[in-house]
Amino acid sequence: MPTRTRTVAALVTAVAVAAVAPAAAHPTHHYQGDCWLRSVQQGDATGIHFVGVLAVAYAATTADSLPAPQAPISATCDVRVNGVVRGSVSAAGLGLAAGVASVAFPSDDDDLVEMCERVTVAGEVHNECRELPRPSNQPPPPDPVTVLLDLVNEVLDSLWEPVDAAVCPAFRAARAAGVPGIDEEGDVYVAGEPQWDCPPYDIDWG
Repeated sequence: MPTRTRTVAALVTAVAVAAVAPAAAHPTHHYQGDCWLRSVQQGDATGIHFVGVLAVAYAATTADSLPAPQAPISATCDVRVNGVVRGSVSAAGLGLAAGVASVAFPSDDDDLVEMCERVTVAGEVHNECRELPRPSNQPPPPDPVTVLLDLVNEVLDSLWEPVDAAVCPAFRAARAAGVPGIDEEGDVYVAGEPQWDCPPYDIDWG
């Protein structure tokens, strides 16, 4: 699916339209996202230290993988070397938790480097650790803001397919009922300006 810029207001509108479907009696919240480490060892400049950016971006979802913009979510990502925390980033919010931090840590070839995440969404706690491949010599990581925005966009883009599957049929039904500003594909326009693009995603957002 093409990358499309969406607004928080559009997301809330889509979820509101999707809410006309029957809800589960006891919905369980889930999440989508990741922790991301971009680091580099720069030989004589940093020695055994790796210097880079640690980012976190998680979006709350329902049990049906639809966005849950009102669900409280918090997340912490740690870089651990042989079990010792060497860098951390935390974030919290409603529907989305995203943050970025600089990180620097020493690591020899035989050290165990792990990324450990703790995500709490709607009161449910999830913990996981995974081993990281040893970073290699590479160009310096990008600006922290760029890292965070790229990760947030990746997470949010993964949510649009189930949203469109829920709301685009509703938009097409509304068109059939005579609601103006909606074309046969379910694309929504206000004052001639596109507001929502349904499959086959042929709106040129400019």
